[in-house]
Formats: sequence, C-alpha cells, structure tokens
Amino acid sequence: MTKRMTIPAMEIPVYAEVDVLVAGGGPAGVGAALAAARNGASVLLVEQRGYLGGMATVAQVPAWCPYTDGKKPVIRGIGLEILNDMKSRMEPEFQAIWGDKLNWVPIDAEVLKKLLDDKMIEAGVNILYHTFVGNVLHGNGVVEAVIIHNKSGTQAVKAKVFVDASSDADLVYHAGGQFAKGGDEGELQPGTMCFVMSNLDRLKYMEYVKEHGPSLKAAINEAKAKGTLRVARDWAGISWVNDHTAGFNFGHVFGIDGSKAEDLTRGAIEGRDLVRHIVEWLKRTIPGFENGFLVLTGEQVGIRETRRIVGDVVVTVDDFMECRRFPDDIARNSYFIDIHMAKPTSGMVISHLPPGQSHGIPYRALLPLGIDNVIVAGRSISTDRATQGSTRVMPNCFAMGEAAGTAAALLTRQGKSSSRSVDIEQLQRQACPSRRLARRGCKREVSGFGGSYRMSKVKLGIVGTGAIFRGAHLKPLLEHPEVELAAVCDINRERAEKIAQEIGIDRVYTDYRELLQQKDIDAVDICTPNRFHSEVAIAALQAGKHVFTEKPDAVSPEEAQKMADAAKQSGKVLMAMRNNRFTPSSRYLKTYIDQGGMGEIYTGRCGWIRRRGIPGKGGWFTTKELSGGGPLIDLGVHMIDLAVWLMGNPRPVAVSGATYTKFANNELSDSVHSVFGDKQEGGTFDVEDLATGFIRFENGATLQIEFSWASNIGEEMNFVELRGTKAGSSIRRGELQIFTETAGQLCNVTPVLGKSNESPHGAHLKHFIDCIVHGAKPILTPEQGVDMIKILSAIYESAQTGREVRL
Repeated sequence: MTKRMTIPAMEIPVYAEVDVLVAGGGPAGVGAALAAARNGASVLLVEQRGYLGGMATVAQVPAWCPYTDGKKPVIRGIGLEILNDMKSRMEPEFQAIWGDKLNWVPIDAEVLKKLLDDKMIEAGVNILYHTFVGNVLHGNGVVEAVIIHNKSGTQAVKAKVFVDASSDADLVYHAGGQFAKGGDEGELQPGTMCFVMSNLDRLKYMEYVKEHGPSLKAAINEAKAKGTLRVARDWAGISWVNDHTAGFNFGHVFGIDGSKAEDLTRGAIEGRDLVRHIVEWLKRTIPGFENGFLVLTGEQVGIRETRRIVGDVVVTVDDFMECRRFPDDIARNSYFIDIHMAKPTSGMVISHLPPGQSHGIPYRALLPLGIDNVIVAGRSISTDRATQGSTRVMPNCFAMGEAAGTAAALLTRQGKSSSRSVDIEQLQRQACPSRRLARRGCKREVSGFGGSYRMSKVKLGIVGTGAIFRGAHLKPLLEHPEVELAAVCDINRERAEKIAQEIGIDRVYTDYRELLQQKDIDAVDICTPNRFHSEVAIAALQAGKHVFTEKPDAVSPEEAQKMADAAKQSGKVLMAMRNNRFTPSSRYLKTYIDQGGMGEIYTGRCGWIRRRGIPGKGGWFTTKELSGGGPLIDLGVHMIDLAVWLMGNPRPVAVSGATYTKFANNELSDSVHSVFGDKQEGGTFDVEDLATGFIRFENGATLQIEFSWASNIGEEMNFVELRGTKAGSSIRRGELQIFTETAGQLCNVTPVLGKSNESPHGAHLKHFIDCIVHGAKPILTPEQGVDMIKILSAIYESAQTGREVRL
C-alpha cells in the first residue's frame, strides 16, 4: 500500500490572470499560443523545458512527418509557416535540397528553438519556461486555475479558457476527465531515444544506399541474426542536416509510459545505452560512418502515446479508412496509421490512405467530456488507438493547436468561456481560411455536453418497407445523428403505417410520386423489388433528391444508364448498395492492393453458393418480371462488384455464362433466406437457381463466377479470390488471407483486423450521408453501376444464346 502524507493548507500567489492559458510548448502548444495571441487574446504559454518545440527539440526527432497527402498540402496555416521559416534560416545547401519540399524535411533543433522564441515575442505571447503544471482547481465541470511549480515556488494562473497541449492531457487528468490509454491490454507503443551524429561522409553513404537502400534493412537483419545489434525493428530513419551531420530515429525502448516519471527515467537510461550500442555498430558497419561521433541524444526519450481523452466524439479507424468529413472539421489528416510494436516480438501496424486522400479532425474531438472550458490539442485528442497512431504526428499537432487557440480567442472576445459555445463556421473560416473543410446540406443541431453545434441533417424519405429495409436499413438510419426519417411510402399501406408508427413518422404514402413532391425531403432510400429501382430513382433525381437504392441498380443496362444520366444532370448523389465494400477484410485488402502489395492482379474467382436458400419462393424474388433474375442478380452483384472493385475497376469487354433452374419444385430449397421475400404458395418461379460465368476485362484480366440459391454442396460459402504477381488473396465468409513470399519462403498471412461496431449495410448508408453532408468522395460511381448491370445482363444473354457476348 502506498504511504501518503497530508500537506497543510497554504495560500499561494496568483502569478497571472489571462484570457488563454496554454500548457505545453510542443507543436500543438505553439500553434495554440500563436493563434490565440494573433486573434487578440492575452496568452500565457507554460513549458517545462527552457525552449519550445516539443518532440522536435526535446527528443531530437530528426524530421517533420509529411505535410501533404501525396498530392497537395493538408497542413497549412501556422504549421506550414513554421516549416518554411525554419527552412529559410538553414544553410544554402539545405535550402537547395529542401526549399520546395514539404515531406520528411530534416529538423535543426537549434534553428527551430530560436525561430519559435522569435515567433512568440513577435505575437506578444507571454512565455514561462522551466515551469510544470502540477494540478488544477476545478468544480462543476469548469477549471478555475492551474497550479504551477518552478524555481519561484508554487503559484496559480487563472484563465477564461485553457488549452491542454501537454501531450499527456495533464490538465484534463487533474480535472478528473475520462481517458483511454494504450491497447486492450494496456500496451503502449515504445519510446525512441533519437540522436545526432556528426563527422559523417554523406557522399560515401549515398553510394552504399544506391545498392542497399536507405533504411539499412539488410544490414540490420544481418547484424540481428549474428547477435551484434540488439534492435527490434529492421529500419533506421536518417535525416541529413548537411553532408556531415544527421539525425537518427533508430531503435526502441519498450514498456515506457510517458505519463510516469519512473518510466521516463528508465527510458532515458536505457535509451542512452541503446544509442551508444547503435552508434558503435554504425561506425563498424556502414560506409560513411566510420569516423562519426555522437553529438547528442534527446533530453527525453521520444514518446508516441499515453493518455487519450474521451471527448464529445471519438475519431475511429472507420473514419480514417473512409476519409470521413465532419461538419466541424478543424483540420485534415493524411498521415498513415503507424503503430509501433508494444513488445520486441510483436509486429508493426501500418495502413496508408491513397494519395490525395485525408480524413477530418472534428472540433468535438478536442473537447473532453464533463469539462467545459478546456480544449485539448495534440496527440491526446479523442480517438481510438489505431487513429491516434496517425493523428499523433507533429504537423497535425500544429493544425489542432491552431484551431484550439483560435477557438479560445473567439470565445474570450465574445465574453464566453464554454468551449462548446463557439461558432463552428467562424472558427473554420478564421483558424485557416485556406483549408477546404466542405460543409453541405441543411442546418441542424447536435447536442454535446453543455452546448450544441449547428450542423447538417438529411431529411430522408423511405420507398419500400419490406424485409431488407427492416432488417438492414432501418436501425443504422435511426441511429445516424445526421439523418431524420421524414416520410415513408409502400404500396402496402398497412405495412407502411406500422413502420411509421414505430419510428414516429407522420407522413405515409402509397405512391412514391407524392413523396417526391415534398420539397423538404433531401434524399430517398429505395427498398422496392428490383424492377422499380430505376423508375423511382430517376424520378427522385429529377425531383432534386439524392438517391440510395438497394442492389441491383436496375434490371437492364438501358435503365442503369438512364439513372446515371439523371444523376449527372441533377448533380445529386446516386448510390446503390454495395455493403461488401465496407467489411474490415475488404477495406484492408483494398488498401493493401492500392499500395502495390499484390502487384498486377490478372485473374480471380468469386461466388456465393448456397446449399438451400431461395428467398421468398414464389414471390417477387423468383418472378423475373419483378426481380430481373435469380441468384446472379441477387447475390452476384455483391461478389462481382467486390472483386472488380478490388481489381481497380477495369472495364469489362466480354462475358460468357450458363444458367440452370433445377430446384424450383424442390421443397427443401426453401430456407431461412425466405425472410428476405414474401413466400407465395403456387407462385411464379421463372428465374435461374444457379449461374456460372467468365468475364474478360480490357486490361487482360479475367474473373470466374458462380452463384446459386440451391446446390448440392457441403455448406454455404461466399468468396472472392484474386491472384497477383506479388501475392494472392482470399476472402471467404469475411475472413481474409494473403498468400505471398517473405525472405525466400512461401507464407500465408492472416491480418488481425479490428471488429467494426457497425454493419456493412450501415457503413455504406453512413458513407452515403457523408457524401451528401460533408462532400465525401463517393466510393461507388453511377458509371460503375452501369458496368455491373451490363455484366449481369450479358451473362443472361450468353446463357440464352450459348455464345460469348461482347460489351
């Protein structure tokens, strides 16, 4: 049991009363202090070291992470200003190399320290160095003052708004806020003791790099195998400040919690010992480093994660992967998910977004639950662990800090202190006018702790209230904070009224045209039998509504093309259900493929084969006039779309196929899948129950297909198998495997994927709403829908004629 002592009550002096107190002088604190001061607030910046810069100066992190998404800058404003001003103070040789670069620019810590001092003085920021925030005075969800400690003693600082840029959310911690930390078992990413070497020979090293690569991977692995180098990861980050001096991000110190002094102490001792060992190995092994010497190590081991606040919203890996926009975006992030191994024997987690893509960081993620005048900026904002592995880097921290400081200044200028009362649109305009934070749609309010935000809400009309709507659409739409179910239509009025009563909708129609006449309806969700998808969709688009429809898009290529044309003419979003693009396995595999992991994909197979599973036998599913076909159009649209999407959406040029109807009169063919259609005794069954086919694409790739509602097989299976020049892949029943070669050996890789809390159907509906409200890039285009219906229609034609059909 820990022994405790009681400190006698004491009076302490109030050091200062300011508009904005910023705790922490890393990139987030720098951005916050400059933004608040430049917007007219009185600011005190408290920093425990004798200089600013955070990990860039304290830990000697050798380079800035990327400021761009691979195509354009996503970090601008104060962050980009600091980068460019630092480059302008560097030597001419440095400027010649890095003058127009924005990614992985080396850091000169001494240049940066002086630059940041100058910036603060110019902006009128009051700085208090060598000062530590040890506690806060708070009550009823409001912080009154922070308690600081330094050589002058213990003092208090009062402020109207506090910006917690301490990296570990120290203010929120002392105020009793809610937190998450590390992984499911409390594991944390390791620390790194970065270091600087000089008297190096860059030209000699670059000759070595031409043959062996810049990360020293081969040399590290060879040394590890011999036992002459004790590092866990086969990678070294080296950033050259000039031809003779370089910074190193190399090696890990494990089991470090940066919010504990004992761990930081151990990290410093073990880190310096590891650096000495690495430097000796570099001098012995790497050409150009023979005469080098160690200049310095970080004052502190570099920390990648500690506490994460629980805020008004938690930014998740789904938001990252979907490049999601939020109505209250205050920054964009495109840095890859980069979670370093928690133990020497565990692996790295790395996931990149495609070039040109980024996701939003909402203002709400900066607001700790239960505390009303503290804004958090930096790596401890409200995210899940995977996303923190991306948002934690320094350029992002500049952007978050700038937004936090701007918000604090706007509030104090208006005589307010509640962080949730800020005008979001004014904050977005003022924090950085050059950032493009798209906002579309109608106004609405979303309540948070102690306040509300003006955001966008979509009024949605439902057309068709059968089993697919009730089973797959209704729940995610009801739970979506940016959706209002406003009207419902079904030819079965009793069924429509029942749904309307259950969810509190006043407007009920039996004719979709009446629903479309309602001017306040922004979008429609179509869940009718297949035949009516295109008819309703075209009418809705012409009425100025966004459209989401169940699959298939249409029952003929002509109708699908009319839908695409109507969408283009109206400028509205048109999307058909492709829920299989939204499973964890498919999203991971898509990213892996887009990053070149599989090389050229040249062939594949896909299918969905049921042993017994005819939906609504005798009803509209088995009536061609209403459905357009059997399992090919019902199930094939799922797996063919997934395969083609993963392959990069090559254009189909020819198909051949065959169809069979063998179980129409077999009673055992009826199964639980009948829940998706109304069974009718003695009804029509004039569609296939099995289809096979072969698709050829313009790029030479091919795809084999097979789909059935009933077939004598061992068990139901759905799958997509792809073969590439670097690797193959298989998704079976949602489980992903990758087949490749590593270190000269064949290996099968089963990625450990996190579980999503939302269904794939719900995820696609959410994406549809994001496209309307936040301007997200649609994952599916109307033209892709046309190609899909062309494929399905041509397979039916080939089955009838016995010949290949050109598209």
